[in-house]
Order: sequence, then structure tokens, then C-alpha cells
Amino acid sequence: MKNLRTLLFVLVGLLPLIYLAYVWSSLPEIVPLQYSGSDFKPSRMGSKSEMATGVLILCAANIFTYLLLSNIQRIDPKRADAGKSAVFAKLASGLVFFLAALGLLIVIATAHPGTHLVEIALFPLIGLLFMFLGNYIYSVKPNYFVGIRTPWALADETNWKKTHQVGGRLFFWGGLIVLICGLLMPSAAEFVMLFFVIASLVITFGYSYMIFKQNQRTQA
Repeated sequence: MKNLRTLLFVLVGLLPLIYLAYVWSSLPEIVPLQYSGSDFKPSRMGSKSEMATGVLILCAANIFTYLLLSNIQRIDPKRADAGKSAVFAKLASGLVFFLAALGLLIVIATAHPGTHLVEIALFPLIGLLFMFLGNYIYSVKPNYFVGIRTPWALADETNWKKTHQVGGRLFFWGGLIVLICGLLMPSAAEFVMLFFVIASLVITFGYSYMIFKQNQRTQA
């Protein structure tokens, strides 16, 4: 059953490549490789082979991330005695679907440029990812690979727990705002996302440090 589950998620991770092979003959030799601006106009063109290389790298990174999170207890000293984690399994599964959807979005947008699929779907997809992460990150136990790994949180499990409770809320509600903005005001979604990411980093790092200083005063 374990091997069947792994095979299933590997196949999900390969979906962009499978679809790319299906539409390969219909793609023009020169395709968009990068989009920019609020209207998502192509800003860089290149060969379809270069685009295929990018999709291949994305799929490889997707499968590697899944295998890493699914077996994190084998290589992380903080998880060595913890065994398998249901939370890490859920994070691994969710990230596989997100990166596969991103890869499919790239290939479909290239194969059907008139659909404006990148403009319509990119930021709602990113918003859903942040909501998903926010829904689970508060349950992640201390480790060296996943989470808000401030030096103060890594050194103190209570600090880690409180920091991730705050970070989880920020990720969930920030992701919801990015999702809504991507659906209703796509031209502003990039700015909103950047603001949300920077604000989340500043707040969570500042909060983790504040807890650390409070503990120092308590122990003094």
C-alpha cells in the first residue's frame, strides 16, 4: 500500500510532462517563457525545448519534495525518534498537487495562449496554497526543513508552537485575501501577495524574538 501511494503521487507529479508530451507536436517552435505586468503579457520568448526543460525541472523538484517530506524522519535529527508524521504526509500530498497544477497551468497556457489562463488562475492557485499551508503549519513539530525556522523557535519547542500558531493564521487569512484578489482584481494580486509575504515574515520573526526575550526576562 505504501509503494502504491508513492507511485500514485509520483504519477501526479509527472502529469505536466505527460500532458506536454501529448500536445508537443501542436506547439509552435517559439513559445512564451516568462510573463510580466498586470496583464500577464509574455516578456520573454524561447524555444519549446527550453520550456520543456523548465517543466522537467519543476516535475523533478515536485517528486523530490514529496519524497523528502514523506521520509523526513530519516534525515532530520529533530525527527529521528518521532517516526512517520501524518502532518508531513498531508503537506507532501498537498504540495504535489499544487506543483503539478502549476506545471499544467504553464503547459496549457502555452498550448492555448488565447485563454489567458495564467492571468485567471495563477494567483488564486497561490492563494489556495497559502491557505493550505496555514491550515497545517501550526501542527508541524520542530524540524530543520519545514516551517518558520527562526533560531529562537528551533531552540525552544514552546516558542516554535506559538510562532507557528501565529504564522498559520497569517498564512491562511493572507492566502484567502490573495485568492479573492486574484479572482476579483488580478492586476493588484501580485502587490497584495508580496505585501502579505513580507508582512508575514516580519511579524512571525518579530513575534518569535519577542517570546525569546520574554523567556529571558522570566528566567532572570
